[in-house]
Amino acid sequence: MLLLPLAAMFLPAFALTTMLPLVLALAPTRLGA
Repeated sequence: MLLLPLAAMFLPAFALTTMLPLVLALAPTRLGA
């Protein structure tokens, strides 16, 4: 029963840590470098 709230807290953090490197990698190209 505790798995659902735990997943609800973990998934946004996991998505953030996976998307952050992608954003940092794409940021220079989007800034016109």
